[in-house]
Amino acid sequence: MVITLKRFVLDACTIYLGTVTDPTNLEGLTELGLTNGGVNVNIVPDVREIEFDGKRGRKIKDMSRVLGYEVSVETKGLEINEEILALSLIKKDTSETVAGYTKFIPNNTIEYKDLVVVGQMHGSKPMVVVLKNCLNEEGFALETSDSSEGTFTLKAFANYDYDPVADVNGTNNAPVVIYVPEEKQI
Repeated sequence: MVITLKRFVLDACTIYLGTVTDPTNLEGLTELGLTNGGVNVNIVPDVREIEFDGKRGRKIKDMSRVLGYEVSVETKGLEINEEILALSLIKKDTSETVAGYTKFIPNNTIEYKDLVVVGQMHGSKPMVVVLKNCLNEEGFALETSDSSEGTFTLKAFANYDYDPVADVNGTNNAPVVIYVPEEKQI
C-alpha cells in the first residue's frame, strides 16, 4: 500500500443551504455565514447487538444490526441571518414593521432544509457532504463576552424521509451523501 499525503481537508469547511446531486456544480447554494472554531460533521451508526444465549457479553461477528444513522453538523456561527434563524425554528414576522428592524418570532411549523458542507481537499477539488432534511433542534442560543465576537451554536440534525416500504425491509437511505474526489483527480 502506498501512502500519499494528499487525502486531507484544508482549513475550515463552509456550510451552505441547499442541495446538490452533482458535486462539480455548487451553484445556487446560499452560504450560511462565517463560523468560528471549525465545522464538525458527525455520521454515527446506531448498531444493535442481537442478544442470544451463549454470547456471554461478547460482540459476535454477523450478530449486529444497523438500525440507522444519527447525522449532524455542528459549528459556532458568527453571522445571524434569516436562514440560520429559520433552521432554529425562528421565522420572520411580517405582521408588524419597525423602521430599521426585521422582526423574528419562534415558530411551531417545522421546515426542513438540506445543508451542504464543502471542504477543500489538498489539491483542487472539494469534498462535499450533503445532509438532508436538517433542523437545528437545539434552538438558538447567542453567547457573548467582553472583547470577543458573539457566537451561536448551530447543531443541525439530518432526518430520514419516511418510507414505509423501505422501513419494513430495513432502509439504507441514510439522510447523508458524501462526495470525495477520486485520488487521481486531486
